[in-house]
Amino acid sequence: MKPQKKILGLFVTALALSANTAQATGWQMPTNPGSLPEDFMGSLGNITTWLLELAAALAVLAIIYAGVVYTASSGDQERVDSAKKSIKYAIMGLAMAGIAYAIVNVIITKILVA
Repeated sequence: MKPQKKILGLFVTALALSANTAQATGWQMPTNPGSLPEDFMGSLGNITTWLLELAAALAVLAIIYAGVVYTASSGDQERVDSAKKSIKYAIMGLAMAGIAYAIVNVIITKILVA
């Protein structure tokens, strides 16, 4: 399978997972599209939550894929190293997404309290 098809498959799966999560959590689009939403900070919070969920889904899929590559490498050191790097970078990306989410939520909280 070509890498482009794998990436497209991962992306489509992540979109489906995030759509299901958005539906389960009751996330809705703003009521007045085309202008600023009435609750801008709430919408910003919803967007950051959705992006974090998307990043988490992509990171999990990347870790699973790298684990399969690692397992199927048959001792090929180049593929083993590539899989280890992929796992490391997926975990680092997930951590950075979590930190960014926390920073945005702290800023939103400080603005709403002020």
